[in-house]
Order: sequence, then structure tokens, then C-alpha cells
Amino acid sequence: MAIRLTNRTALIFGCAALSLFKAEAQPRSVQSRIPDTDEFLCNDDPWVLVFEDEFEGNRLNPDDWLIVEGVNRDPDFRVEKTWKQAENVVVEDGKLKIITDREHKPGMAYKIWLPVQGTTQFESDFEFTTGEIWTRKKFTHGKIEALVKIPKGKGIWPALWLFCGQPVYNEIDVFEFTDNQFNRLISTFHHDMNGDGKRIHVAKNRFGRDYSLEPHVYTLIWENNAIQVLCDGKRVFEQYRAYHPLFLVPATCELKASRRYQFNEIFPDDPMQIIFDTVCETGPRAPDSTTAFPVVMEVDWIRYYQRKPRMNVVITDADSYPIEEQLFNVIAGDTILISTDFEIKAKHQLDLLARKSIHLEPGFIARAGSFFEARIDSSLFSSNETTVP
Repeated sequence: MAIRLTNRTALIFGCAALSLFKAEAQPRSVQSRIPDTDEFLCNDDPWVLVFEDEFEGNRLNPDDWLIVEGVNRDPDFRVEKTWKQAENVVVEDGKLKIITDREHKPGMAYKIWLPVQGTTQFESDFEFTTGEIWTRKKFTHGKIEALVKIPKGKGIWPALWLFCGQPVYNEIDVFEFTDNQFNRLISTFHHDMNGDGKRIHVAKNRFGRDYSLEPHVYTLIWENNAIQVLCDGKRVFEQYRAYHPLFLVPATCELKASRRYQFNEIFPDDPMQIIFDTVCETGPRAPDSTTAFPVVMEVDWIRYYQRKPRMNVVITDADSYPIEEQLFNVIAGDTILISTDFEIKAKHQLDLLARKSIHLEPGFIARAGSFFEARIDSSLFSSNETTVP
């Protein structure tokens, strides 16, 4: 176990004898002291709903989502082979529907960026089509919930996951179902701590009844010191950033300066995009005559919460609230006052959320091509935290 740590001495060693994980992973570990900083303190501010999509209307909102076309990974088809196209992403009846179908697509050309070769051209025939969507912006620590009914059939691989390849590999698989086992919910965390291209992962399987029979609420609680995955409010998987060296007990909200801790190497930490997709597996797991195409993943809604302090926000220096182009940016408070030159550039996004009032003085400007929303919500700080039995 380890995590990216700077300006501190660490001793690296194997931890097979006291492994925190199941047989799915044998991670390394780093032992280090905590500096005098609040970087690792827990946050008990209330959850604030800052983004949601209930998929109303008859199309996906292009300001929020990107639809994948073609093939964007696994060019050798080691585990999946499906042609992705916009026609298989449908919004109707208040639901997002990702449709996977048997459809012959001969001689399809596509490009994939590879680490050594760079952008490389490929061409292949395809027997299956599907849909895949990514949020346009990246999301950081928070709580993500989605009500999803997964599809079922041999070779069908539905998933809800988060991903970012920069600056190092980060991935959180909230759920995926593979190998025709729809009673086995797989949740996995991936990370390349030191950026050497050798990412490692840890996974947890939760067996239950057939998850495809009805919709379920899948939840990711991703915080500074812990990551939890839940299904219908029940814990599936959790990992902590740090552990006490003795017996490897999780260090939750009690990290203290100058004490030694074991730091989890598999703790994705960088902002990531949210992804819904279904693909078809290859090899012995591939669809066969028993797979009743088309199959459909249905998403009723997705919600993203951040912890925000209940306070009046007064911005007199724009540099104290930087707006990053790749991120989903939110400022929230009881009241918001921006009394300085504040610019939202093209392709940048900002949501202002207040319980009482928002006041923008001269000098505030949202440029053409930017994404800006201001909203008053009297119930802003009343969202309840997910309870974990």
C-alpha cells in the first residue's frame, strides 16, 4: 500500500504476510509520517447536490455528456469487441438507454492512441454495436449515486466507472458484471501511484440475487481518506488512504502529525470522468445464440454531491477560486457575493449554488462558449448522507 507523498522519507517493503486485500491483489506499501497539515483531515460538511441528470426530454444533454464513436480501447480485442455509435444511446420515457445489439459492421476504421506508437489506425469487422457515454467534465471527491437497471445475457458486460489517465492511471469501477454472472457485483479500484505505467488494482466481489431483475441504486462515496461503494445503501467495498501499522487498522479521521502510517498504494485520487457503458466480451465469454439481443442498460438518474460548508461566500480575489477547464466547478454557500473581476472563459464551466441569494457585481463576465449556471435552492444544505449499515 502506498500513496503519492512528497518531501518525506519512506521505506518500501512487501506486505504479503499482512495483506489488507483479497487474493485479487498483492499491493506494495509505503510507511511514512504525516506532516503538519490538514491535507488528511476528514470533512464533515453537509453533502450538497451540485449535479444531476434525470434524462428528461428526447436526447442526451451535449453540454454534460460525450458519446463515444468507434473503438476507444483494447485494439487487440483481448477482452471486448463492440462498435460504439450514437444511435445506441437513447433518451426516452425519462431514462437513458444504452442499447447493445447484434449488428454486422464490416471494414470499420478507427484510431487509438497507444503509449509507444502514438495514434494508430486500425480496421476490423464488428458483429455487435453498443453505446458509451462520458461526462464532459471531470469530477473530484464527492458522492455519486445512480439508479440503474443492468442488461443481461451471455457476453454482456455492463459497467459504471470513473477514469482518468493523467497525470497517472486512475480508475474506479463502481460496478461491472462479467462472465455471465449477474449475481456477482464486481467493484475495483485501479491506480499507478508512481507513474511508471505499472498500475495495480484491488477488487471485491459481492454475490447476491440476480442484479438484472430490477433497478438498483449504486453509490460511490469518494472522500479524502476513504472510498466506499454501496448498492441500495449496503456496503460492497471500501478502502482507506492510511492504516495504522499495527494490525493494519484503518486510520479514518484520526491521522495525527508525526505519526507513522501505512499508505494505500491503490487509492485513486485525481479527478475523473464518469462513464456508463455496455460492451460484448470476446473469447469463450462472447455472446452466443442464447443472448437475446437487443439488451438495454436503463439509467433513471445520476446525482453528484460535494461536501460544502454552510457559510456565506464572499469572493474579493478571483485567484482564490480558480476555474479549471477540465473540471466540474462549483461554488456553494448560504449566500454568494462576487465583488471582483471574475471571468469564466470559453469551454470553462461554473455553477453557483446558494440557499438564499447570489449577487454578482460589475466585473463578473461569462464569455461566449462558457457554461454558467446560477441557482437558488432553499433546501441546498439538507441532503442526507448515505448511511452504511
